[in-house]
Amino acid sequence: MIDDLENFEVVFSVQITLEIFSRDFTKRFIFMANKLILITGGSSGIGMTAALLFAEKGADIVITYRNNKHAAEGVINKITNLGRKALTVQADLMNESDAKKVVDETMDMFGRIDVLVNNAGGYIEGDEWDGDSALWIQSLQQNLVSVMMMSKYVTKVFQKQR
Repeated sequence: MIDDLENFEVVFSVQITLEIFSRDFTKRFIFMANKLILITGGSSGIGMTAALLFAEKGADIVITYRNNKHAAEGVINKITNLGRKALTVQADLMNESDAKKVVDETMDMFGRIDVLVNNAGGYIEGDEWDGDSALWIQSLQQNLVSVMMMSKYVTKVFQKQR
């Protein structure tokens, strides 16, 4: 059942993303050419699909992954095969030093960040009403605090780039 659910989530995510990018307003994404897009959680699902679609529109891509190095490398290979530059950074974004490391490595390689896509996160088994406060705190850390930390460090870059 879990495998079916995971496959459904990936297919559903890809279908939604493709639907968004396939409409007439894809013309609006022309501005992505030669931009640097940092996507957290880019090794699978929506993050992977967004990374590939932005690369097709001419963007260079940085993706993060927490555990699945093989999948992340596969995404990077697809992006570079499109003629775009790409970087993958392993990070546990619940750890502030990892969030800073992602931004530092991105700046070291590319010298700029044009777009941040805070995509990393996910469901923690039992985090609904049957969970306890420790589980809810873990869920908030994974799905909210990680977004705030990445935004904190990328905002500093954005302010310098003005």
